[in-house]
Formats: sequence, C-alpha cells, structure tokens
Amino acid sequence: MDKDAQSTPEHRIQVGSGPEGRRFIAGLYALWRQFWFVLCLGLAVLLAARAPSVGSPHGLLHASSWSWLIVPTMFTFSGLLLRTHEIRAAAADWRLHVLTQGYNLLVLPLLFWGAAILLAQAHLDASLCCGLIVLGALSTTTTTGVAFTREAGGDEAGALFNATLGSLLGVVATPLFILAATGRSGQLPVLEVMGKLVVQVVVPIIAGQLIQLVIPKALSRARKALSLAGMLLLLLLVYLVFCASLEGGLGASAGQITLIAVLVVVLHAVAIAGAVQASSWPVWRLSRTRRTAAVICSTQKTAALGLPLLLVVFGGDPALGLIALPLLIYHPLQLLAASIMVPWWKRWNGAVEG
Repeated sequence: MDKDAQSTPEHRIQVGSGPEGRRFIAGLYALWRQFWFVLCLGLAVLLAARAPSVGSPHGLLHASSWSWLIVPTMFTFSGLLLRTHEIRAAAADWRLHVLTQGYNLLVLPLLFWGAAILLAQAHLDASLCCGLIVLGALSTTTTTGVAFTREAGGDEAGALFNATLGSLLGVVATPLFILAATGRSGQLPVLEVMGKLVVQVVVPIIAGQLIQLVIPKALSRARKALSLAGMLLLLLLVYLVFCASLEGGLGASAGQITLIAVLVVVLHAVAIAGAVQASSWPVWRLSRTRRTAAVICSTQKTAALGLPLLLVVFGGDPALGLIALPLLIYHPLQLLAASIMVPWWKRWNGAVEG
C-alpha cells in the first residue's frame, strides 16, 4: 500500500517541486535570461512568415503611418545609453582601439566583400550577396560585446570605449562602404542618403547625449529599462521588415538561403580565429584581458544599428528581407559563440580556477 502511495501522480509532482525541480526551473530561467532575445528574434520571423500581411506597410497594423518613428527612437536610446563620460580612462589605450576598430571596420568588411564577390560568380542571389557586404561593414555591438567581455574577465573599460567608438564611426564608415561596395552610389543620391542618416541617426544620438548631461542620475537608474525598450523596438523592426518582404515572397530558393547560413557560420569562425591570431602579435603589446576585449568586440556586428541603417539606405527595396537575412543569422550566432567561449576566456584570464 505504501509503495502504491509513493507512485501516485501527486507524489511525483511533490518530488518535481522539490530541490531538483527548483534547480531545473532555475536552469530554464537562466537560459531564458541569456537567450531570450535570440528566441524572440526567431518568433518575430516566424510570425511574419505566418501572416506577413498583418505587419506589411499597408496591412492590418498600418505600419507605414508610424514605423518611420522606430529608427530615430532607437538611436535616441543609443545616445541615452552611450556612457561616454565613463570611458575617458580607457581612451589612451590606442593599440587596443586600433586593433579592434581596424579589424572590425576594415579587415572584416573586406573579408565579407570578397566572399560576396565569389558567391556572385557562383550566381547566388544578388540581394543575399548585398546582405553579406552589409553585414561585414557594420560596426561592433553596443552592449553585448561589453557584457560578454565583463563575464569573461576581460577589459570592460576597453570594450565599453570600443563599443562607443564603433557606434560613432559606424554611422559614417558603414553606409559609405556599403554604397561603394554594392555599387549603390550610382543608383542612390549619396548626399540624400547621408542627409537621412544625419536626421535619423546622428541628430537622435546627439539629442540622447545632451539629455544624458541634463539628467544623468535619472538615466542611470533607467538604463535597464531603456536597454530593454531598445531591444523590443529592434524585434518590432525585424518583424516589420520581414512582413514587408515576405508578403511578396523572398525571391530566393531554400538552397541559397541554406548556403548563406552555412557561409555566415564559416565566416564567423574565420573572423574569431583571425582576431585571436592578430591580437597575439607583439606589436599590440596586449595583456590577456585586453586581448579578450579585442577578440570579442572586433568580431561582433550590431543589429541594433544595422537594421535601422538598412532601412535608411535600402528603404523601399522589395528585397530588404533578403538583404537583412545574413545579419539576422549572424546576430544570434555571435551571441551563442560568445556564450560558449566565456568559460574558456574566464579560465584563460584567471578569473576562475582552471
């Protein structure tokens, strides 16, 4: 009788709600906290694929009447979150900055451009090739690179400086490289594109910085909320971009999309291996913690600035979804790769016993 009682569903529920159950739930929660954005990114694309007419410009949500506000709002948040006043001490570490920005904004753009040229010769969809060039030209991430550097025991101040510097350099360097490498400079009025960038990107960033000077304490308390709001806006932007693109069909075969996904994985692995090797060169004289910051920050690409820039440069292009696809593959991939590497970096930096 006692044995039967122990096997009842009620007993099993009680066991599941004990220490082991709580640990299991805590583990799931930890995974959710670490990868919630990646999961929501996939959900946004899935929702757009299921019913693209809902979020298309003239669909149920009437996105054309309000979606233009998303980009300047996101960059205003970027201006509010850029901690330029906290990174003066790291500004003098010019070797770290030259390596990080040079690799991120010069070496990787050329690497991805070269890959796009080879794929174009193999008759890959032109929009996917264009998206690969755009991905390579983007600057480093504004927040995740800093977070992973901190978790890995690296030079957080150096990562923060390069996140800020990359954001500012990327506003100018990225669109110019994209226009030149894709041949769009002859199709689009460059001055008009740069004017849009000033209005939708530069002015909001400056406004955010000015607001930060006026109410620094209030913004310091609201950093997490602002960061979350910015990521939610990015998810909304992904959803709207894919709704607009999928309504008329992506225009590329499943085989081509699979090929670009595999290539993005390979290019990211090559980028990390190259950064690890380059950071070891004696000319840079980098400590282990600074090498960690250099490798993590120089190989990451920003979706928070990348998608808005795509809308400015390629707004109205029916193939915008395909152009954005390499970035949307690379972004969760870099988060996953960095998460896997953090324990190794920690041991290497002596942050934990190893």
